[in-house]
Amino acid sequence: MSDHTKTNKHYLAEGSVIEGKLTVDTTVTIDGTIIGSVESSHEVVFEKKGVMEGPIRAHIVKVKGSIKGDIFSNGKVEVLPGGFIEGNVTTPPGGILVRAGGVLNSQLATFKSGTEKSDLIVHDTKNEVQSKSR
Repeated sequence: MSDHTKTNKHYLAEGSVIEGKLTVDTTVTIDGTIIGSVESSHEVVFEKKGVMEGPIRAHIVKVKGSIKGDIFSNGKVEVLPGGFIEGNVTTPPGGILVRAGGVLNSQLATFKSGTEKSDLIVHDTKNEVQSKSR
């Protein structure tokens, strides 16, 4: 039995492809490809081989792979070394972190918890942001 099964998490293996909508109420780790959308009330982790084409809604999104699509997080979005995001990213203030070696090519928007969508603050960062270690 894999560690993912023991801890009540979902796992999409390398080489697997999902076309459509993936909705889970637990953490999901993706090492395959999703063409469609992902929703999780917990954490979505894209490993190095993980590829996403479409929107994501989750509490936490961690990216080591590649995402082309909009992300809405009511927690945080973390671009890890080797990770790539292209699309609009919406988080609470301070909810985005780009680690050394991560790439973010995005428009960012922040919101205060419990506010309406009209209260979004948009940060126009159409230029690529790449974190570099010092």
